[in-house]
Amino acid sequence: MAYKTKPQKTDVVIIGAGASGAAAAKVLCEAGVKVVALEKGPWRKKESFGGDELANINRYNLWPDPILNPRTWRETETDETRSEMFCPVPQMVGGGTVHWQGWLPRFTPNDFRLRTVVGDLPGTTLADWPITYDELEPYYTRVEWAFGVSGQAGANAAEGPRSKGYPCPPLPLPPLGGWPGFRPGGGGGSVGPLCGWWFFWDPYRWCCRRSTRNWCGR
Repeated sequence: MAYKTKPQKTDVVIIGAGASGAAAAKVLCEAGVKVVALEKGPWRKKESFGGDELANINRYNLWPDPILNPRTWRETETDETRSEMFCPVPQMVGGGTVHWQGWLPRFTPNDFRLRTVVGDLPGTTLADWPITYDELEPYYTRVEWAFGVSGQAGANAAEGPRSKGYPCPPLPLPPLGGWPGFRPGGGGGSVGPLCGWWFFWDPYRWCCRRSTRNWCGR
């Protein structure tokens, strides 16, 4: 890659080309805004991914290397920081979306107002969100239709009001004891689990970023 000493000026710089950064770049570019996204990780090609669990996890092919990119945390501002492997999201173009199960559930209306629902809990800093579900709902819909999410509107009794259903039909319910599309060892068939363990006591078909029909050429 040739580096320019005097790159062209841009309107917006986005730090991190993961799910949020890439989505923001898409919307801004479509509006005619000049965007540059800065990502410290590589831009991997599909040929560089595989099902080698030792390489992906133990040798940090996907997860951040704790020596090169340590993640530190502390419980209070007076504690000493310590390095731990928490939230091992891939650090590369695409971020966590390069290795995920594709579930795209919405927050419920009460998720935005936990302080109001739960009240004051000693030892916490619980607070309501500065926005409501109703304010965010149109953007949930835009993302679902941009991604081609599969699901069944209204199947989850706890979900909030929707301005639009899902763009693709729901995925099939899995039989007890197995997830459709998953093959141990990766042998044959499609890949990736379609439903979580929530199925066993809340048997609705989960919204998933795995289209059940052709969507936008995908």
